[in-house]
Order: sequence, then structure tokens, then C-alpha cells
Amino acid sequence: MTARGHGPAILPSLVVSCLGMFWGLLASPRDAMAAAPEPGHAAAVRSINAFGIDLHRALVAGGARSNLLASPFSIVGSLAMTHAGAEGPTLAEVSRVLHLPGPQRPAQESFRHLGMVMRSAAPTNGPAALRVAQRLFGSRAASFDKGFLNLMVMVHRSPLERLDFSRPVPAAQRINDWVASETMGRIQNLVPASAISSDTRLVLVNALHFKAPWRQPFAPGSARPEPFHLAPGSRIDVPTLSRRARCGLRQHPGFKAVAIPYEGGRFQFVMLVPDAIDGLGRVESALTPELVASLASLPGVEVEVHLPKVRIEPPAIRLAPALRAMGLKTAFNDPPGSANFRRMVPPAAPSPWISDVFHKAFLQLDESGTEAAAATATLMVATSAPAPGATPPVIRADRPFLFLVTERESGVVLFLGRVVRP
Repeated sequence: MTARGHGPAILPSLVVSCLGMFWGLLASPRDAMAAAPEPGHAAAVRSINAFGIDLHRALVAGGARSNLLASPFSIVGSLAMTHAGAEGPTLAEVSRVLHLPGPQRPAQESFRHLGMVMRSAAPTNGPAALRVAQRLFGSRAASFDKGFLNLMVMVHRSPLERLDFSRPVPAAQRINDWVASETMGRIQNLVPASAISSDTRLVLVNALHFKAPWRQPFAPGSARPEPFHLAPGSRIDVPTLSRRARCGLRQHPGFKAVAIPYEGGRFQFVMLVPDAIDGLGRVESALTPELVASLASLPGVEVEVHLPKVRIEPPAIRLAPALRAMGLKTAFNDPPGSANFRRMVPPAAPSPWISDVFHKAFLQLDESGTEAAAATATLMVATSAPAPGATPPVIRADRPFLFLVTERESGVVLFLGRVVRP
């Protein structure tokens, strides 16, 4: 999944031809019999959105009580590369957690199609800047299946760079420098050197940077203190943006969905604001892929929106505990010897397995628009409008709320988070 600002242009006819050849090398007879026509981007979007909801709930269940931010797009972008290299029970497990039913070929093709959609959503001369980059960092001492490496380039635009993992500090520094460069410096120190050893075989990295102005920007310096309710009976004053604007709006049982468009119309910031001050948990429980899909086309109305300025920059998250709780077991070689990523390596090489997954995200929302970034590293080892003149409805995000940054045509979720304390 790659968008503006990364990699050479793709010739679609050549890609289709080469993909057919590479899948012929990788696919088993069962896959070849089960392969369906190219499914478009729908399967990849469903995977990202459904996984993102599952992960959000797992992180909340794991003890996250404050502001929370993750990029389902980035995390699945990294894990989808492991999906391409898995076989047997490990493939079934990864497919289940990523919501990718069926054989590998249509699923991987769907990610290629989504990359094309995202590049069209943020063209070079467009108002929204979206940069997505992927790379494999492989051990100099390891051998990899050539068909797998070719597939990574053709589908995920993820070339291989060799590193000496017996020197963890410079290896981690190189990965982190690459991530910082691809995220315009917003994501620093993603992978700790302590997570790398001479047993490390492969690090699959996705980096994402997004920046877009509001379609109707707020006046510079217009933020004013307004109350934000932390809980019933507890509130603080926070810098808040306000203006009349045309937004998407729909009332749901217990909350309002408000979509604030960015310039160009392809991306939007969606708030799910509870009716009750302590209603965030009920909103999170109501979140489904179907609800997310419906947010792409909320009816536009004139509203008076009040939105706190937000900057969320949590430390890197170790996703391994949440992923294990979501059902990834053999992918982490649990029990020992159960991991099967044989499509990544030559027949004589031992199968690697996932040792850890690190994720880090950043989001800043102010008068001009939104800037957000994220990166994910998967480490593998071996051993309807009101009448003119009517008073617009007032939408106040003055209590803990859920938010998403989405691309409207595909409905894919780039970022998903909650604001508990601006």
C-alpha cells in the first residue's frame, strides 16, 4: 500500500503480468484452484477496518485509559506482508485475525488495488499529502525466497535492504532513521536496539505520513478556552476551535457522527461524540465495520462545530500482547515449532516467526488542518440540509470522544483513536 511521494510509477499491465508469474511460483495447487478474479480493494479495506476495531478494543481491554491513537492502515500494511509468506495453520490464523478469508492471491491483489486507490486520493498536485512507504530489512546472513521478495515489491512496493543484525545498535538506528525520513520526522525511535539480535532474520516496516488542510479552515489564532468534561462533575478548560461549516452529520442511538472534510473532499476527520458525558465506552462497543463504512457518506448540513485542539504523541506500543489476545499464536511460534512462514525462505531454511510488533503514531489537529503519522515494525526471528437562515445545530466535542481519519471513496481507516483529555 503506497501513496504519494514514494517509489517509481507502476505500469499496470506489466504488474498484472508479473504478478501472475510470481503467484505461479508461490501458490500451491489448492491456491491455484481456489483463486478468484481480482477483487478490487474491498477485501483490503474490510481487513484494515475490522482489524482496527478489534485492536482498539484489545488495547482498551488491556488497560488503555487515556488518549489512544493507532493506524490500522499502517499495522495491517506490515502484517499483510507476513500473510503473503505464511502457510498451513499459521496462514489460517493470520487470515482470521486480519479478516482475510479465502486464498492468499485475491487478498494480496486487493492490497495492490488499495494502493492504487490511495495514490489517486492524494495525487502529487493535490491538497492532501499522503505518503506511505514499506521496506523489508533482512539479515545479511539469511536467505529469502526470490518469489516472496518479488511479490513484496510488486504488491507492497517493499524492497529488501540487508542489515547486520549481529550489531543491534546500528541496525536499529538504520531502521529508525528510515522511518523518521518517511514520516517527515514525526516518528522517532520506533524499534529499540534491545529487540534486535543475531537471531533476527527480517523486519517488515510500514511508515505513513498524512497532512491535509480543512476544506473550511478555522481562523488562525481563533482557539478559545472552552470546557471539556473529563467525567460527570469534572471538567477543564481547553483551547477549542469553533466555526460554522458544512459537515456530514447523523444521529445514532447514544452518539452523533460528525465528518469534517479536508480540502479536496477525499479525506475526512470523523468524530463520534457521545450524548452522555460518560458515554465513550458505549460508543466504542457500537463500533462495527458496517458503521465505519456508513461514515463515508454522511448527509451534509450546516453546523456550528466546537472541536478541541489536539496533539496525541504516545510512546511506541508493543503490539505483541494485544495480537496474541486477538488470536495470533503460531505466528509467534506458540507452541514452539508451530510457526509456518515457509513461503518467505528457501526450502532448506528454517521458518522464521514473529518475535514482536512495534507501533507508534502521532496526530496534531489545529486551525489549519491535521497532520498525522504512524509506523509499524514486525520483527521476525528464526531459531439533508436545513432551510436558509435556520439556526445550525451545535456540535460540541466537549467530552471524551472517538475519532477516525478516513478516505471517503474506499472508506479505509487511516487513523483510529480516542480523546479522553485534550
